[in-house]
Amino acid sequence: FNFVAVNPVSPIDPTGYGFTGIIPQVSSGASLPVMALSGLFTLGFSANGPQPRIQNTYQVTDNFSKVWGRHSFKAGFNMDRLSINNPFFNNLSGNFSYNGSGVYSTGNTGADFLLGFPDSYVQGSGSTVRARGREYYSYVQDQWQARHNLTLTYGVAWDIETPWRNLFANGEIMSAFRPGQQSTIFPSMPTGFVFPGDTGINKYGGMSIHYKNFAPRLGFAWSPRDKWSIRGGIGLYYNRTEEELALQTLTNAPFALTSTGATALCNAPSFANPFVGATGTCSAPQTFPYTPPAPGSTFDITPFEPIGLGTVVEDPRFTSPRTANYNLTVERQLSGSTLLSVGYVGNVGRHEEGALLINSAGQVPGVNPAAAAFGCPNGFAMTSSACPQTGSPGGTPYPLAVYGQPGLELTEFNSNYNSLQVQLNRRFSHGLQVLAGYTWSRYFDYTSSLENSAFNFPGINPFDIKSMYGPSANDAPQRFVVSYTYTLPFYSLGHHWKRLTDGWNLAGSYTLQYGLPIPVFNLLSTSLDCDLAVSFFACPDRANRTSTPLGIGNPRNYSIAGENNYWFNPKAFTIPDPGTGMGTANRNPLYGPGLNYGDMALEKMIPITESVNVQLRLETFNTFNHTNFANPATPGFSAEDASPIDSSSFGRIFKVQQISTNGSGRVIQLGAKFIF
Repeated sequence: FNFVAVNPVSPIDPTGYGFTGIIPQVSSGASLPVMALSGLFTLGFSANGPQPRIQNTYQVTDNFSKVWGRHSFKAGFNMDRLSINNPFFNNLSGNFSYNGSGVYSTGNTGADFLLGFPDSYVQGSGSTVRARGREYYSYVQDQWQARHNLTLTYGVAWDIETPWRNLFANGEIMSAFRPGQQSTIFPSMPTGFVFPGDTGINKYGGMSIHYKNFAPRLGFAWSPRDKWSIRGGIGLYYNRTEEELALQTLTNAPFALTSTGATALCNAPSFANPFVGATGTCSAPQTFPYTPPAPGSTFDITPFEPIGLGTVVEDPRFTSPRTANYNLTVERQLSGSTLLSVGYVGNVGRHEEGALLINSAGQVPGVNPAAAAFGCPNGFAMTSSACPQTGSPGGTPYPLAVYGQPGLELTEFNSNYNSLQVQLNRRFSHGLQVLAGYTWSRYFDYTSSLENSAFNFPGINPFDIKSMYGPSANDAPQRFVVSYTYTLPFYSLGHHWKRLTDGWNLAGSYTLQYGLPIPVFNLLSTSLDCDLAVSFFACPDRANRTSTPLGIGNPRNYSIAGENNYWFNPKAFTIPDPGTGMGTANRNPLYGPGLNYGDMALEKMIPITESVNVQLRLETFNTFNHTNFANPATPGFSAEDASPIDSSSFGRIFKVQQISTNGSGRVIQLGAKFIF
């Protein structure tokens, strides 16, 4: 693949529009800065580009098979070499935010924009992801027909997965964190931040290749009597992690620089030159275009502080995720065209990927022992550069204003899935074809993906990972889907009207599904363990669960205190008091509205010649016009969906789901096909 993503059609120099202080890192992709007015609109380019991408996958594969009597032997090998080159210039031309809360704000975001008083500014140099990964997969297998009605399949695979590596800056961007170790590659970095070439740090940032990933498998198929069959199997499978993990090294210090201009130094930036304060009485140094320091050189670390705001490191125990899959299915042939199957399907996942913050405050009230080693007082000093954060419920082991809270990518999470799966399959016979499936399942995990734990709140609690265990973001406990095609019996109305009565079909599908889990979290960081302003990943703070029942209701008529459209009672949750902990609510404490929709089509085939036909179609989407509600408002960053727990919008539903590309309500369309 070779494509340019999030790239301006016509590059624009911001200085041509009066932005005298904005110097983009790369002029070839420059455009107008982002100007985001909370609750109103966003002008300018994108905060996530340009990001042109070249992606190649090289594969070498071979398979061998041999049938020997009642045995069918197979063996094979596959090698994948994965290569991704992705220059990624986030906030290339700058990003202004207007939230109505700045030092010089009028309280009205539109007025602030017209007056040129942004609340904050951010600009980045970006860098390049040159991600590389390899997989070497070998297997041997035998399928043995032990009896005329019993077949056994058994084998073993050997899976070698190399960790993703970013080759940018000779691969030194793959930083690691080792407490107490001083880097010799970049000696100006604070103690603990180390790089490939430092003692104990290899080219994978301290991660290693695991050569013992053997994966046995066993399955059987047994027909105890006519029209019955029983099938089952169990197997161990390894997988590689996402390339997204390598992407997150993009802004690691000192290879990329992110600047807030005059935001912090002067309280607020000016609009024309964001490196000068809004009042014009102070200024910040212009840092772009930025050139990374050479290995072994000394440099000023101040522009990168707090370092955790843009740095991610890898866990030295990082390994390949694996899952044990198992199933047992009983099938019964009900007729010559109809088959019923009932099965138990499940899996257990281990070493799944996720991310959390390091340098979080401890869970023991008072001074954290690591904080005491710095000689710091027992007080809460979030912005102190000399002492770690201290205070209830603990303190960060490293100075927060210097280290920030870097992200740690690791494979320490588990999951499990168990389901009853029932399927009725009627092949086309006597004008009717039906496929119906029902699944009753439960899916639990600690985090549902890297993004789920890293960027979607709440983040992982590093002091109590077990508390994160709960319904997966993908857990839909019940789902029923039926699809069908029926030839309408108009052909029986008369031979003389054959062209009119033949070729009529009614086809469609219907879906009923339970809702997906809804997270309820706390963006105020009242646990004092995490500070959103200096953290790379999401904070783990959650809400408190009160004794008030959830009170799930119909949003069409569910009202509280004169407000309508509630899905649950918001009094079921409260914000914890500062310093009292992470919150008692589960990670995903309730479920949202489900799905209920069906699509139908009436078709008429008109033969023109033996090989030429015209098909007329009347199609309906969401045929019965059933309203499928979106999830209710819960705390978040999106101005449209965000809702503090104590606001009147918390727990209310304001949108419906777009269940297809055609929208949310009923859609009717006419179509014709010319088939030849």
